[in-house]
Amino acid sequence: MPRYSLGGGGGGDAAITALNNATANELVTVGSTTTELDAETHLTFDGSDMKLLEAVNDGNPSISIGGADAERLVIQAKFDSGAQTLESVEFATAAASGTADRGKMVFDVDGTDIMTINDGGIVIAGSAQLDSSPADATYSGITGQFTAGEDLEDGECVYMKAADGKMWKAVSNTGGTGLISADIMCVAMCAEDVSADATGTFLLQGFIRANTNFPTYAIGETLYLPEAETGGKNVPEGAVPDSDGDFVQVVGWAVTADIVYFNPSYAIIEHA
Repeated sequence: MPRYSLGGGGGGDAAITALNNATANELVTVGSTTTELDAETHLTFDGSDMKLLEAVNDGNPSISIGGADAERLVIQAKFDSGAQTLESVEFATAAASGTADRGKMVFDVDGTDIMTINDGGIVIAGSAQLDSSPADATYSGITGQFTAGEDLEDGECVYMKAADGKMWKAVSNTGGTGLISADIMCVAMCAEDVSADATGTFLLQGFIRANTNFPTYAIGETLYLPEAETGGKNVPEGAVPDSDGDFVQVVGWAVTADIVYFNPSYAIIEHA
């Protein structure tokens, strides 16, 4: 039988007992909220500090909303399928219990904080899992927002031009525009179509799938910054640039025929 409780500060035993013994169709008012009990629901209110709302259904998923004080909101989900698992998200809007946790969000599993987000950044305990099989035209990894110096499409390798601080197409050949050098390297991959002078998302490291722009890669092959554009796109290629003067840079490897793990090396070799 589901049980829904709204509880908090101490001293509410009498209220709990009275409401748990309430009959179906009885109206219960808590603050400005009036609830009609049905045959399958009990409403429990403990004291005047309404800080806990809990739903429990015979050991099945449970959801709780509450916190240690008025400045903190904790959302918990409990699952009992042989081994107990506790997941919670905590939002602290102000310093609570004397701790400096204003604006902190904590994700908890089995009593362990697995990720904390606050004004200092994101702290992850353990490992971070990326999606290694993203859908077409999607990505999973570390990204940044940059301005494009020219029209770019997803999957294209880019470098940052010192003259304007914008992202431009990067190639490894010895002539033309966009060539890298010992001092200028491919630093990112365009993660979406971005028009010239617009701001867009660029993949710094991670998985990306681009069915339209990527050629058919051999699974597991090493991928290099291209000598030239393929089909009008400067996407990674499996062949090592082999012209004298080319700057060879490994940019990742092929997960599937159209999924790339982009992880550019900053060790560049000049082909002679």
